[in-house]
Amino acid sequence: MSKRHLYNSLDGLVNKGLRGLIAYNPALALDEQNRVVYNTEYNRSNVSIISGGGSGHEPAWSGYVGTNMLAASVAGDVFASPSTKQILAGIDAVPSDEGTILVVTNYTGDCLHFGLAAEKANAKGHKCKMIICGDDVSVGKNGSLVGRRGLAGQIGVLKVMGGASGAGGSLDQVYDLGVAFSQQIVSIAVTLDHCHVPGRTEHAQSGVDELEIGTGPHNEPGYKKLSPIPSPESLVKTILTYLLDETDPLRGYVNFHEGDETILLVSNFGGMSSIPCAWYPAS
Repeated sequence: MSKRHLYNSLDGLVNKGLRGLIAYNPALALDEQNRVVYNTEYNRSNVSIISGGGSGHEPAWSGYVGTNMLAASVAGDVFASPSTKQILAGIDAVPSDEGTILVVTNYTGDCLHFGLAAEKANAKGHKCKMIICGDDVSVGKNGSLVGRRGLAGQIGVLKVMGGASGAGGSLDQVYDLGVAFSQQIVSIAVTLDHCHVPGRTEHAQSGVDELEIGTGPHNEPGYKKLSPIPSPESLVKTILTYLLDETDPLRGYVNFHEGDETILLVSNFGGMSSIPCAWYPAS
């Protein structure tokens, strides 16, 4: 685990990263006070899709703002949810005649603050719905009461919903599609080490010949450690078994039928943040 950083403090880092993002994308604008990145070319007659969460997982979520994806994103501090006030500012930045859908990954702070923002937006007369994505199979069915963590599977949900919105889908149509898609996604992370954030206490380190399956993106413990490190072929077989075994009583979250089409995403989601504050292991 590297402990060296180009910036040795988190102070101002998120805003620096957001300013850099919009500097090379003329279609994007930034409400810096609320850390809202929004698409100036969005169509207000289409459903506005907004997401966000803690920073440090770039390109999530500001990197997903654009045509047929997010209308806006809201950034919190590193590994911390944005506030309800910030999220409401994001909703106001991209008003929609059709309505707004907030799509978040399943973490307590995000669910709380985005949920409160949806309630307040509806109370003000906006049509606003919310989808929570949880796709991590390392959290078994008898595990955490809060359910599965949200990982890179949300990218597919946002892409499908963004396409439906761009095609002119109604609020209910885009929402129902997003819910259905999110319920048929499974993912799992594999890490060689834990991440290190400057200015924070040290975290556990993996052994030289050890990897962890099911690690969370904020250094949450994984499901299992493997040592010695298996071959890539063996590791892929293990991962696919966790994802696809319908008979697994703890992790059989999806069902397949003959003729079904599937999508495979191999991602280093969070593997290297574009704000140079932390080093992340490949996952």
